[in-house]
Formats: sequence, C-alpha cells, structure tokens
Amino acid sequence: MLLALMFASALAGAEPTQGATAAPQRVPVSAPLKPGERRVKMVCRNEQKANSRVSVRNCYDQAELAAREAADQKMLQEIQMKSPLN
Repeated sequence: MLLALMFASALAGAEPTQGATAAPQRVPVSAPLKPGERRVKMVCRNEQKANSRVSVRNCYDQAELAAREAADQKMLQEIQMKSPLN
C-alpha cells in the first residue's frame, strides 16, 4: 500500500513533456494517395473458434472476405453433393 502511494505521489509531481501533450496528427480519408498506395475497405467480424465461447475480432479487406466466402460456399456445395452411400 505504501509503495502504491509513493508511486502515485511521484507521478502526480512529475511534469508532462511537451511531446506528450500534443495530439498526433490525423490524416483525412480524402487525402491524396502516394504512388503505389491504394485504399482498402476493411470489414471486421467477431468470430468464435470451434468449441469455444470466446470470440475474437478479425478484420479482413473486402476483396479477401469475398474470396473467402466464395471458397467456403464452394466447399459446402462439394460436401453436400457427395453421396453418403459411397
């Protein structure tokens, strides 16, 4: 407890530096792109692993997500087309 009080008093007495008070500059979305750069639309989803209640936030670019969904759809169709009697 005393240690926590000592740290709190030390932090309260410290003066902030000028760099810490300045907010980082934000780049507007409509800023011009440099050569070789491209804008990417991101899509984020909360996904759960199999047999788990813990969800993880995964972000994908829109093209990657469309390709992933197409591959998943194709795999599902292949599984459904297979006869269970083979």
